[in-house]
Amino acid sequence: MPHIALPDRPDGVLRRLAWWYSRRTFGEVVDPVRAAARHSGVLVAMGALEMAAGRGWRRLDPHLRSLVVQAVAGRIGCSWCMDFGYYEGIQQGVDPRKVRDVPRWRESDVHDERERSVLEFAEAATATPAEIPEDLVARLHGLLSDEEITELAAWVALENLRSRFNAGLGLTSQGFADRCEAGAAARAG
Repeated sequence: MPHIALPDRPDGVLRRLAWWYSRRTFGEVVDPVRAAARHSGVLVAMGALEMAAGRGWRRLDPHLRSLVVQAVAGRIGCSWCMDFGYYEGIQQGVDPRKVRDVPRWRESDVHDERERSVLEFAEAATATPAEIPEDLVARLHGLLSDEEITELAAWVALENLRSRFNAGLGLTSQGFADRCEAGAAARAG
């Protein structure tokens, strides 16, 4: 149960715009938008950051980004972000086994060296304190450009913000992953 009351209807132009964008993008008004709408400054700041990231952060492979989002959300324990991250990854064509195995990437045989290095970085950068081993930095430099590494760090930081905001406000899964499973079952049947 959320720790704050989530508005059902938008009041004011800014909130109406947020409702419209959320419905257009996600098919419904998602709880993080409803929560941010309780404070117009938070809504504007988070919306601007999400828009800038969505439009301008294009260096890192989207499949790697999807795995990073799952790793960070799982580390923090944000069920909303894990649920939506799974859905988003599947929609982008990431192998479902890779997304499912993010929590156990060290033991899994579905991730390649680049994915493993990125997942290791996501976990290390999410830890408190964030300590990135030199050997990991060297591996990343052999696998990614400086621009990709910069964006990787930015995606880890953004997902930390999302996951901590959502978990801190008690937001939980809205069933996005179930839609993937239902769609897969319908296609298989």
